[in-house]
Amino acid sequence: MGTPWNLIWAHINSHVLPRLPVGSERHIDIGHVVDPEKRGLIPGEDRRGSDPLKTLFCLALFVKSNTTEYLLSPAEEYEIDFRVFAGNAKPSAIFTFHLNHRGKWFVDEASMYRDGLGMSMSHKG
Repeated sequence: MGTPWNLIWAHINSHVLPRLPVGSERHIDIGHVVDPEKRGLIPGEDRRGSDPLKTLFCLALFVKSNTTEYLLSPAEEYEIDFRVFAGNAKPSAIFTFHLNHRGKWFVDEASMYRDGLGMSMSHKG
């Protein structure tokens, strides 16, 4: 996926944050997974032909394409570069989200992060 997409600011369900005071911190949503058994019950969370026993990582994009390219398949490692832009500031440095999507589902959050989704962040300059 080489298309630039807008992620959603956490807690406001929008890709636009009207105000961000200097020195403050805000979170963005990067994505989520759903229990594969329940995925088909939620619009936009399933892709035809995907393994019904494996998770799909759903990127938290403001606009979700009809191609379902926002649903990342398991058993792959992903690197997603992103940066923050503002009307009155220079673009931020590039941050990279590293995702090792194993496709396994665990009810326990600790197990999910340890054995289902390997995630980390790095900073480029």
